[in-house]
Amino acid sequence: MVSVNSIENLRVVEELLDKFEREFINTKVYFRPYPGRILVQESQKIAEKYQNKDWFIYDSSKKLSVKIMYDCALLLGDYSSLVYTFPLTTLKPAILLVSGMVSPNNCYNGVSFFNSKIHVKANNCDEAIKIIKNIKAQSRTISNKKAKEIAIFREEEVFNLGCASEFIADFIISKIGEDDEC
Repeated sequence: MVSVNSIENLRVVEELLDKFEREFINTKVYFRPYPGRILVQESQKIAEKYQNKDWFIYDSSKKLSVKIMYDCALLLGDYSSLVYTFPLTTLKPAILLVSGMVSPNNCYNGVSFFNSKIHVKANNCDEAIKIIKNIKAQSRTISNKKAKEIAIFREEEVFNLGCASEFIADFIISKIGEDDEC
């Protein structure tokens, strides 16, 4: 699956798609434009360019299907929540395309956006192709190893998985109760 936010990375994706057919036989690409109005025209041009290719699927649905995520071997994305959602949901790697980013190592409270436990970094089209080939060639070994690494990260770092709404509601109720005690 491919989903990027920046025009620089969209250009890299287009370069990758130009090379895709000869590099990856019997492989499909789900191209998902960034939701909302960002890069709509640029994404539409790419969709029109490849619409007649049997390996190209333009997914412009409002909500990303979990089935599509599970059907994909990996995600090629940039700075969006999807580069976290995809690996944490599917236990499959996300290739973080960093060509259009100020710095993939940007930190907030000591936590970098890039995380080697769930991401693989690619600076350009050729690096992305090399990573994809590596993942495909060694899919069982790499996938199993990466899946375990992502699962451990998810277990150790993601709190209230599957019950976040309940946790937030309980937290709010407990805070309201604290105010009544004053």
